[in-house]
Amino acid sequence: AAIKDKGVRVLYDEPRRGSMGSRITFLHPKDCHGVLTELVTSGRSAATG
Repeated sequence: AAIKDKGVRVLYDEPRRGSMGSRITFLHPKDCHGVLTELVTSGRSAATG
């Protein structure tokens, strides 16, 4: 929500599942000086449970 409030478009309304339980989304390249930017929130590791 904080990124959207700054006028940057997010490609997915809700984060999608990535590898190892992570959640991912992308920022629109036109709003990031031509760079496709991926945001990742790590999932729980096997060591912690």
